[in-house]
Amino acid sequence: MTVFLTITGLKPLGERVQQTSSFDPKLLLPMPQQCSFMNENEYVLKGKITVQTNLDNDDDRIINILEQESMLRNWGREVHFTVEFLKNGGIPNAKIPEWDASRVPDTHAALFAQQGYTLTSKGETITIVANHERGLFYGITTLLQVAGNHGIIPEISILDYPSMEIRGVSDENARGQAGSVEGLKRYVRYLGLMKINTLQMNLEDMFRSKSHPKSSDEYRGSYSKEEINEICDHAKKYHVDISPIQTTGGHYDNVFLLPEYKHLAEFEHVAMCFDISNPEIYSYLEDIIQEEVNAWNTTTSFHMACDESWDVGKGRSRKLVERIGIGNAYLEHYTKCYHIIKTALERKHGTGNFRIYIYHDILINHTEVLEGLPRENLVIDYWRYSPKEKYPDLEKIIAHGFDFVVSPSVMDYQRIHPSLSNSEKNIINLITFAYKKSKEMNAWRQFKGQVNTSWGDYRNENPRDLRLYGYALCATVSWNVNPWLDFTNRAHNNFASLKHFKESFYRHVVGTVDHEKGVRLEYITHAIEDGKLFRSRFGFNLLFPKLWTHPLQHLRKERARHYPEAIEMFEKGMALCDEISSSSRDLHGYTKAVRLSLQLHRLYCKKVLIGRKIKKCKPDKLDLGKEDRKRNEVISGIKEIIGDFKKAKNAYQDAWLLNCKPNCNDFLLGQYDWMVDFYAKILECYHERIAFREPSIPSEYIYTPATKKCIPGMTVRFRHTFVMGEAPARAWLQAFIINHGTITINGTRVGDVEYRNTLSFMILEHCVKYWDITRFLKEGTNIIEI
Repeated sequence: MTVFLTITGLKPLGERVQQTSSFDPKLLLPMPQQCSFMNENEYVLKGKITVQTNLDNDDDRIINILEQESMLRNWGREVHFTVEFLKNGGIPNAKIPEWDASRVPDTHAALFAQQGYTLTSKGETITIVANHERGLFYGITTLLQVAGNHGIIPEISILDYPSMEIRGVSDENARGQAGSVEGLKRYVRYLGLMKINTLQMNLEDMFRSKSHPKSSDEYRGSYSKEEINEICDHAKKYHVDISPIQTTGGHYDNVFLLPEYKHLAEFEHVAMCFDISNPEIYSYLEDIIQEEVNAWNTTTSFHMACDESWDVGKGRSRKLVERIGIGNAYLEHYTKCYHIIKTALERKHGTGNFRIYIYHDILINHTEVLEGLPRENLVIDYWRYSPKEKYPDLEKIIAHGFDFVVSPSVMDYQRIHPSLSNSEKNIINLITFAYKKSKEMNAWRQFKGQVNTSWGDYRNENPRDLRLYGYALCATVSWNVNPWLDFTNRAHNNFASLKHFKESFYRHVVGTVDHEKGVRLEYITHAIEDGKLFRSRFGFNLLFPKLWTHPLQHLRKERARHYPEAIEMFEKGMALCDEISSSSRDLHGYTKAVRLSLQLHRLYCKKVLIGRKIKKCKPDKLDLGKEDRKRNEVISGIKEIIGDFKKAKNAYQDAWLLNCKPNCNDFLLGQYDWMVDFYAKILECYHERIAFREPSIPSEYIYTPATKKCIPGMTVRFRHTFVMGEAPARAWLQAFIINHGTITINGTRVGDVEYRNTLSFMILEHCVKYWDITRFLKEGTNIIEI
């Protein structure tokens, strides 16, 4: 049935009105497929406005969104809506245009029917017509952007539909920052208003299972079924499909660190993969998956992940892999997981009502998997985080007949600020390459869309809301891909559609009144990596680690000649953030996160510059009286940076709590306190004119010599004997061990340490252990064994 919504009662825009429409279809986000002006007449939403619709009055979600969003704009306060639900064929005040699909290409007819709409503004009437309520909602999101800040509507005709079915984001919630319920509900609103229809939540260990509770659930802030139900119910209003990414292969480090689940892992210690030779894992997965299907109760989709499962066949499953081969082992495991998920979804939603995603990076290397995987409603998630223009191995996925989506990245992981230019290239290139290649191979039905990713490697220190810029870019490229098909990396800086996007992001998503300020701010944030003033040694994904090194720790010299100018640039950006936040109607979390990013980059530059002065000005070497000016200058700089770290800590905590649960940030916040303490101790040395204390703890790596052949799984034993003249007053031991070690002193067990190179939170949280060992030591000979 065709659904419609009419808005009548617009007022002609009088000659004395100073404001005129700033409407430009190229500045809508996303840009509509077809838009034409009827004439130069303009009308304004003001006073009494009548809304009529043939939607069921028991389902007034769309009307509520129209009213709520109107109130966030200047004109909304001057409008009084009267809503009429036309039941049983009631006659609307305005003539409803026919639902006409003749102008839509055959390749997109189904998408037009499912998600498309027409919007017509003529005289005092606006009419939105769609074949489905979702299309009507998208028509309203376009109307809100056309109306802008002043409610001025030109006489236009828009016919619109998406270039691809799935337009989504994969949101990180497992590696430190977990979105709060209210924070995720805010994200859902932003996504829905940008016509994004898919939100996948990366989970790892972050679901609170009743059948398999974890000892870490409270500490981690794992999501309960009730929390997920609340988010999903909210998302229905915005036509956003929320589903879980639940690993069934690797990246399960957080769970396998826990003693109660080690028996399911490929290794006893620091495992990331399931032991696929153990039948118990399928009972476990069946329970978890069924619970999650019931929690994410509004979706028929489920992502089984299975990426980066490098451990398989190297531990407990080695015999299985040697017997049937790695390809068949993967196929057997994937097929079992597929059927577990399919059964759970069909039990909930009915036969055939399911869609299962799986990452491509492991399966693409095994012919057995490519040929033997079930095809029914399976979608291969092809991810690549590179700015290159071509992705040739995608052809293998297409040639094997799989439905697929592509996943670029906002490139925010391990960085203070996302790598904006590389992310822009990655998003545009990967989506357009997939779109063109699927058409070239006559496989356009297989290409389902894109899911843009955000990750939080190594505790997810990167400010969360900075991902929203990349989310918005993927929204506009995947809704209407046509303006982006001619993009090249060489044309990046001057590509017209990208310039339009940057303005439209601030205009429609952030809601700035002065869009030029947004464009200036984007220039500064892009200059972090693209400009000439700030060039960090070892790259931008090491800025956080270098920000937290001790001020006296030896590091290679930084190229800091332009850092004073960079500081000035960052401060201008911070001021712009304040101005935009004070005048924008929306998304204050984004400008707060940008300000924090600029604040941390400024702090990094200051740390490098004051560090140089400290190293040149040793407090115990200064001539009394002769070098007081130099000493006082350093003291002043140290006091300033102590204050800067304190302010940055407060800003970081505020930004975290805006949209995240309060869990798992103790270590990150503690780093600011450490830096304050380090500088305070340096300051004491200047006041007392004494030498700096060496910041490093004398220690050495101990390891098996390279000449000894190391057998996988072999236990290596180290022993050290030392003599103490008397028992110590106090003694401590700190240990960092790869991969697992047990420490004993004089035959008594002290404790265990385990670590592997991992992106996951729990191992990083527990990889360095520290013990008071006073009671283990004695006068005379002592033996420490590892």
